Amino acid sequence: MSFASTLQTLRKEAGLTQEQLASKFGVSAQAVSKWENGSFPEGDLIPKIADCFGVSIDYLYGRERKKVSLEQEVVDALTRIGKETSGLQSSQSGDFWKLYMEQMHKLLWAFHIGAWSENQYYYDRPRSDEKNGELDSVLLSSYGYSFMRLNKDHEYYVFLRQPDCEEGFLKWADNMGKCVPVLQILSDPESARVLLYIYTLNNHEFVGVDTVAKETGVAKEKVEKTLETIGSQIGDRSHPLHTVSIVKGSGKEEKAYGINMSIGGLLIGVIALLDSYTNASQNYALQINDRSESWIKKMPK
Repeated sequence: MSFASTLQTLRKEAGLTQEQLASKFGVSAQAVSKWENGSFPEGDLIPKIADCFGVSIDYLYGRERKKVSLEQEVVDALTRIGKETSGLQSSQSGDFWKLYMEQMHKLLWAFHIGAWSENQYYYDRPRSDEKNGELDSVLLSSYGYSFMRLNKDHEYYVFLRQPDCEEGFLKWADNMGKCVPVLQILSDPESARVLLYIYTLNNHEFVGVDTVAKETGVAKEKVEKTLETIGSQIGDRSHPLHTVSIVKGSGKEEKAYGINMSIGGLLIGVIALLDSYTNASQNYALQINDRSESWIKKMPK
């Protein structure tokens, strides 16, 4: 981008006319017009023009990108992945999603090591395997909590922002009673087997009770009860399962069940969190604790 086109773009983005810009530097509107058509200002005006628009002199001459927010830099970096993989961002573009998710994970790790005041440089996250035990990274402060599990084939990230309301995290406990059916299913080995089998289905696949009973070895009555609980008692607006009615030749209807793919990852996340909570690691790649107050404020009597 030339000096002329850069100046014109900056002026228009700032909502200034040529006359208004000229008045800032004590020159005529004709002078500004000439600058935007290929001529150059006096040398002592160049730094003033750069300061006026909050850019560097190199940027004015097209030798540097305009400074943007950190968030925009992240978006730009992630967008480049799509361009580097021919812009195919569909589910069939395995290369795109593999690279995209890996870049996301690197950024999440960067958030952790960036909070370590003694560190100034990015380095790849360490990863452990099963024989070496669990490996975690934790940040906790009065403003939030972040946890990373760094085991190979068992990596995930959690971020909790401290609520602004007076109740703090206690506010999140308002709906705990509605979570009971999920915990009951996960705590029962047979019901949990039924639930996990359902999650072997692909999107738009449905399965009947008889098939679930056969594949899981769970009694048909138990399967029916479990699926009915998952499909109707869990969730007020959106349930974990989709149901359809199949009409047999006899005219009798039978229910078939499929998964709500959009929230399926939440179940996997719940299982991962429960595992980490009940089998807490003692190995930390990074642990920063700047939280002195309790997690939950004292409950009113």
